[in-house]
Amino acid sequence: MILSIVIPCYNSEKTLRKCLDSFWELAAEEAEVLIVNDGSTDGTLQIANEYAQKSAIFTVIDKPNGGHGSVINFAANIAKGKYIKVVDSDDFVINLSQYVNLLKNFVEEESADVILTDFRTIDSRNLVERDYCANNLVSKIYNFDELWRQSKADILPILNIHGITYRTEYYKSQNIQLTERISYEDREYETLLFLGNPKVFVANLLFYCYSLGNPWQSVADENQVKNLPHMEIVLDSLIKQTPKNLDETNLDIYNYFIYKQSEVLISIFTAAIIKNPNKKAGRKYSQKLYRRIKTESPKITQIAKKRYFATLLCYYLKIDSTKILKLQKLKLYRYFAKIIKS
Repeated sequence: MILSIVIPCYNSEKTLRKCLDSFWELAAEEAEVLIVNDGSTDGTLQIANEYAQKSAIFTVIDKPNGGHGSVINFAANIAKGKYIKVVDSDDFVINLSQYVNLLKNFVEEESADVILTDFRTIDSRNLVERDYCANNLVSKIYNFDELWRQSKADILPILNIHGITYRTEYYKSQNIQLTERISYEDREYETLLFLGNPKVFVANLLFYCYSLGNPWQSVADENQVKNLPHMEIVLDSLIKQTPKNLDETNLDIYNYFIYKQSEVLISIFTAAIIKNPNKKAGRKYSQKLYRRIKTESPKITQIAKKRYFATLLCYYLKIDSTKILKLQKLKLYRYFAKIIKS
């Protein structure tokens, strides 16, 4: 079997059908779609069972709620495909046949540990679409440390859970357990697996469609503020799981880990200071966290320093995410926009 698609589901009755409909052209002998119901209380399980009755490509797994990370941990252990791809239940895929044919080549020829594909965001509020691609890179296999060192700016847009497909045996060989019962563990998924310096194939194929603008999503402003402790847990997890001598054994992988940790830290500052209705509390929380991380891992705060002080500037100027449009006429607009969108 070539491919295992993992679909974590929690109260997904509004979006699950569209997600599953994007996989109809798969053949049962080449792929499996693991629909993992993570303790839903709505009609998710019934929809999943309906699709499983219609096609052998769908397998339904019903488990107690444990969070997005628990679904991936569970599914990775039972996946039968040579490659494993996570697709959230409010998203869907396109160009599926081209994607599967791409993977078939790696079954017969040289294997890549990671496949990077392009993805598209679709904002449900205004239907605005934006594609994230690595257009400047040749489609071939790279060692990740070399790719990061030479082409960081080119691969960053797709170096996330939406763009990543793992070779299943490589995934298992890394012995990674994602943190369970929290949000934002996808930062672990897109960081920790690169410790093994995998062989990476850049596909230059648009495959994943990522839906934005839904109020139940973890990336919604309100949920980011509510789940600030989750982000901090993930940050601490990444710091803890970075080998102490990594900067000596592979400086490029070390720089990647530090960069990803700084991304999480910046996301925390943005949520706490800019997106938080209680901005004073968010500022105090951020200042305390900044001091702690500066002591524990000064390299991270060195990278995040400018963005941290920019968020503080937003605080003192009383700029929140709803006021960003008012900055369009100012030269600082693009810089503030980057902060808001992090």
